[in-house]
Amino acid sequence: MNLSFFEDYEHGKPAPDPILVALKRLHADPAQSVYIGDTQYDLQAAHAAGIKFGLVAWGAKNQQGVSEADYVFAFPDEIVDLV
Repeated sequence: MNLSFFEDYEHGKPAPDPILVALKRLHADPAQSVYIGDTQYDLQAAHAAGIKFGLVAWGAKNQQGVSEADYVFAFPDEIVDLV
């Protein structure tokens, strides 16, 4: 499987294009998918793609604009609990 897909979308974050390409290639169910990131642009892209967003709070330097996160992870091992 070719995971190099940067050439397969026109717009980067906060547009949902890269997430939509990844979901399609992985045959992932958007209802069961979570995009994990640390910026408001990650949140915007995830929600625009119709999936949930998890904020990695331990790495987010500026948590402004990410109050609508579906999940907030204070530590990396909390992500494992999600699956």
